[in-house]
Amino acid sequence: MPVSFQDKPIELLREEVIDQLIMNYGHGQISLQAFERRLDQAYELNDHQQLHALTEDLVLEVNKEYADKKREEFGIRYSSEPADSVDWMVDIMGGSKRGGAWQVPRELRVITLMGGGEVDFSSAQFSALDVRVRVACVMGGVDIKIPEGVSVYSKVVSIMGGVETKGYAAPSEDGPRIIIEGVVIMGGINVTVKRPRRETWRSFADEVRRAFGFSASEPTYT
Repeated sequence: MPVSFQDKPIELLREEVIDQLIMNYGHGQISLQAFERRLDQAYELNDHQQLHALTEDLVLEVNKEYADKKREEFGIRYSSEPADSVDWMVDIMGGSKRGGAWQVPRELRVITLMGGGEVDFSSAQFSALDVRVRVACVMGGVDIKIPEGVSVYSKVVSIMGGVETKGYAAPSEDGPRIIIEGVVIMGGINVTVKRPRRETWRSFADEVRRAFGFSASEPTYT
């Protein structure tokens, strides 16, 4: 029996609502104005019933073609190149960022002393399925951003600090796994599921619409 929408994590329900909005807009079942209005509401609402109501009148459900296109656009990126064994990020009274289409090593060592570092896996290229992020954070902070489909496990020892995970990530059984280890002293590690912004969803929705043979100028149902 499927899980009722009331019992789903709010971020998972939000993503399902957005998927269904894009699916119906892509097939010409709702207008651009209706899609944009409901998309904005989907981002703002934090009530299960109100979110679910945004798609109650929509008939089309997400199909495999849509799921494949979404995976192609937002899915985990893999590289055929072998991963480096170890890479380093060192921030002492300063900061640095690792992001974009970078090659993920098997082990990333992050040291912050009165500084901050950001590790963004959203567009990274994975060669190894098991990735270790070893952190030594003293009076500083580390922000780690992950995409959907990546599992994250924390084994961090915190002394007057902490590790916080924000958002809901649906891990893939065969997707990469990030293990965060180390120690935090008077600092913090923030792990965030990085989700597409409204503008990114709108652009993707137009791609889906064109894929299904519609253009933005064609009339649709409201």
